Amino acid sequence: MKLFKKVNLNHLILLFCLLFIFLIPFFVFAQDGTTKNLLNNVADSAGYEKGTSAGDVISAVINGFFALIGTIFLIYIFYSGYLWIGAPGEEQVKKAKDQMKNAIWGIIVVIGAYAIVKFVLDALFEVGGGGGPGGS
Repeated sequence: MKLFKKVNLNHLILLFCLLFIFLIPFFVFAQDGTTKNLLNNVADSAGYEKGTSAGDVISAVINGFFALIGTIFLIYIFYSGYLWIGAPGEEQVKKAKDQMKNAIWGIIVVIGAYAIVKFVLDALFEVGGGGGPGGS
């Protein structure tokens, strides 16, 4: 509950402005489907197929999830480093080191999970594979 007491009006205004800046493209292109047309044109010029399979969708969702986990890892590492730098005593330094160690173990587990999921998805849906010219 301490976290909510520290949030003031300046934080809320900053959050609103950042959300507004990042979401403005979605509001601008929402009416006429311009975004989809632009993406289809880029896909055509790059030589990609426009159809998506279930494996592609599942793979995209899982990759997005792992990207979010990686971002949380970075934030946790930076926060632990901040605690370590500003630690007034040996107990706080130990706490910061433990948090950093836990974050590193966590990212090792996540990388292992990613490898397992990628292997299973490749085996089930044959996503991301395929030889080049002359390949099957």
